[in-house]
Amino acid sequence: MPNHPQFGCIFPMPSINMVFANKLRTAVHHLNNAIQPLQTNSLRQIIETKQKQTQKKKRKTDKRKKQKSAAKVNTTQHNQYSSLVQSLIVDIK
Repeated sequence: MPNHPQFGCIFPMPSINMVFANKLRTAVHHLNNAIQPLQTNSLRQIIETKQKQTQKKKRKTDKRKKQKSAAKVNTTQHNQYSSLVQSLIVDIK
């Protein structure tokens, strides 16, 4: 049965069974891809690298906090010494 040039092609409507089976097959495929790393050591490697990255970040933030606190201590000591020197200068005059 040739296609009439005025109407174009007519495609059969898929059955609900075929649509459901295709959706189910796709879902199972994605589940298998998600579970494969669990069955291999690649998941363990991913977790270890993430832990190493978070530990590095934590060390950096701890180091920054220590530097900031040391800077605060230095500025307070500097302020104390400068006020002491100022008072000595005033006493000398």
